[in-house]
Amino acid sequence: MVNAIINELTNGVSDVDVTSIDIVKVLRVGKSTPDHPRALKVVTSSASKVKIVLKNKASVKNSGRFSTMRIDEDFTEMQRKQLKGLRSDLSRRKENGENITIKYVCGSSTIVKSCKPKN
Repeated sequence: MVNAIINELTNGVSDVDVTSIDIVKVLRVGKSTPDHPRALKVVTSSASKVKIVLKNKASVKNSGRFSTMRIDEDFTEMQRKQLKGLRSDLSRRKENGENITIKYVCGSSTIVKSCKPKN
């Protein structure tokens, strides 16, 4: 199943050889609940292939087969706290009429002006 997802994510990316993405292990994380499946943590041997998969993760939402699936990075606790603070700051500033978004710039997440016009 994990290989099928990776195939979907790398479909059309010419410089990716899917067979070269070595999956070291797949783990279930979190508590099991009847209404919500547990997340999977996929560990690979190549960070460069992971970047390609993460870059194309939005295509999963558009595929019929995996449309209910979500792919996220494994953030540290400090990164999660920083993003939480940025998101609260972002929502406050958007309420004041600013056209901004969060982007990953020079190794860290930051709030920048949005390129998309405001609706």
